[in-house]
Amino acid sequence: MREHLKYREYKRLIRIPGTALTLCPKEAILPNGDPDGVPDVYLIYRDCVDWGKMWWDGGMADQPHFLMLEFAACRAAERDFATTDLPFLEGLASK
Repeated sequence: MREHLKYREYKRLIRIPGTALTLCPKEAILPNGDPDGVPDVYLIYRDCVDWGKMWWDGGMADQPHFLMLEFAACRAAERDFATTDLPFLEGLASK
């Protein structure tokens, strides 16, 4: 998830005219290449956060302890991205 957030922000920042981030090789920023699609649980997590309520009953929602563990991983990935990757990318973009 964190790699996807990093990739999405990288793609946004390189569109800014005159950003120094375009001078840095993409492989230096994303050494593992472009990430695969967004994990489904992250999309569900973002919907729950955006709507301010939990997901509907059924399926995975019938096992809230598993869903909450996955949501905690999503929250941690966003927090790690915001405190580490985002300042790094913004710093490179502004040089």
